[in-house]
Amino acid sequence: MIHEFDIIASLQQIWLVFRDIFYTSAGWNLSSIYLLGFLLLLGIMTVIMTASGASKAFGNWAIEKVKTRRGAQLVPAFLGVLIFIDDYFNSLAVGQVSRPLTDRYKISRVKLAYFIDSTSAPVTVLTPISSWGSIYNRNVRLYFRSDRNNCLSAIRSFRQNDTVEYVCICGIIISVFSCIV
Repeated sequence: MIHEFDIIASLQQIWLVFRDIFYTSAGWNLSSIYLLGFLLLLGIMTVIMTASGASKAFGNWAIEKVKTRRGAQLVPAFLGVLIFIDDYFNSLAVGQVSRPLTDRYKISRVKLAYFIDSTSAPVTVLTPISSWGSIYNRNVRLYFRSDRNNCLSAIRSFRQNDTVEYVCICGIIISVFSCIV
């Protein structure tokens, strides 16, 4: 464990790591601060959505509109593609909204988790307008400041996300054709 269960030393170590993430010798790391603020706002939005009953209302609306088991499987798959702001927010929001619908059609929680997981992070990674977009933006800026060859190799490496695309496509295909029982 951290520092042999010494709480004070552990808290000091955690503070040092936290500080190093947000403040370096060059000054404040604004991209990390903005990303933390963005994620905090998403967490607040999730709590508000749940507390206000919006998740339950959408779930009830979906129960009225969706009439088949296949449709109940498609809802989390397509919501996962539509809510691409952040992978954690996607998982929380789609899970909250889809759970009543999938429970009604006796779709297992494992299957629901698969649909959510196969669309949350992969779609977010592929979308430049997401929390991952800020990381890509920062990396591209760093590569542009350095050697031109490094920049081209970085841009080519972003294209290596084929695996992520295949995970998304497989999740949607499985939800459409009900390949997993």
